[in-house]
Amino acid sequence: MKTTAKEIWDTLSAENVNKFTEQKNGLTYLSWSHAYRIAMGHYPDMEVTFLGSVDGPKVHRDVSYLPGGTAMVHCVVTIAGMSREAFLPVMDYRNKSIVEPTSRDISDAKQRALVKAIAHWGLGLYLYGGEDLPYEAKPKAKPTKATGEALAASLKALSGLVAACETHGGVEAKVLAAASSVLDAGGPLGRVQKAITHLEGEIDCG
Repeated sequence: MKTTAKEIWDTLSAENVNKFTEQKNGLTYLSWSHAYRIAMGHYPDMEVTFLGSVDGPKVHRDVSYLPGGTAMVHCVVTIAGMSREAFLPVMDYRNKSIVEPTSRDISDAKQRALVKAIAHWGLGLYLYGGEDLPYEAKPKAKPTKATGEALAASLKALSGLVAACETHGGVEAKVLAAASSVLDAGGPLGRVQKAITHLEGEIDCG
């Protein structure tokens, strides 16, 4: 019987990878070795390909160089004949694009792109959304009056922070955009509180 994309998604998105994650600069990362091992444990025929640029008849690179000297990596993960792909700039520890990256910089970016491409199949995707558990593992708690009041208060606080940042600046656009997306979604409470904490941290650093 042919494996479907939904079956792959349901299998990998249900995996709890929390014990394999690491914290760097306030962000949560899943090591490429753990992501690869878990995915291969379910789908040993998984194939990984890195695409890049062709500089000549016999010169193929697994990285693409862009105007200005920065670079981009492109990873394709194929399972059961179906592919998911991810693009990632070659970045430094501050997530800023590197001009004239070294071979080590490119190698690190490729491994991060691999994890991101596997996440497009569901494995560890919840980490990118700032969640603490896979979506399938979360119990569906009934909302209470206290929870509703806390959410309303937190949304109001987040709205005030976003408005202040938009007026006075000092916070990176991508951080502000992430906080705004949580605000637009209207919850859940945990994500709103995390967004407040993150935004306050950015303001303090600024």
